[in-house]
Amino acid sequence: MTQDWFPVIDSVRCRGNCSICINFCPRDVFEKEVNFAVVSRPNNCLSGCDSCKEICPEKAITFLKTRMIDVNGNKVGIKGLAKAFENNDFTKAYEEIKKNNYIPDSAEKEFREAIKKEFDKKKR
Repeated sequence: MTQDWFPVIDSVRCRGNCSICINFCPRDVFEKEVNFAVVSRPNNCLSGCDSCKEICPEKAITFLKTRMIDVNGNKVGIKGLAKAFENNDFTKAYEEIKKNNYIPDSAEKEFREAIKKEFDKKKR
């Protein structure tokens, strides 16, 4: 299942030793790494819930309306996919996505094909 809604943690702001988000989330989205919390199970997140963002004392949690897509078997988070697709013009949508996401030159072709596949699904 792909999901458009999950938290993103700013590892610079996060003081993972507080563990508030880890202990707070009933859906087990977070896990502790050495010095900060990580989103280890994004698909567990309840769409629209941002309670963890509200309780984080460091304001390290955001929700970017990111979408996970498959690029050559790897799950990649893409910001602004839904908004870009509102265009109904693939070329314009793709330019918008490139503007908002880092795409390595070496993966440009595969990335474009993956975005095109998602765009075609959306149009159906």
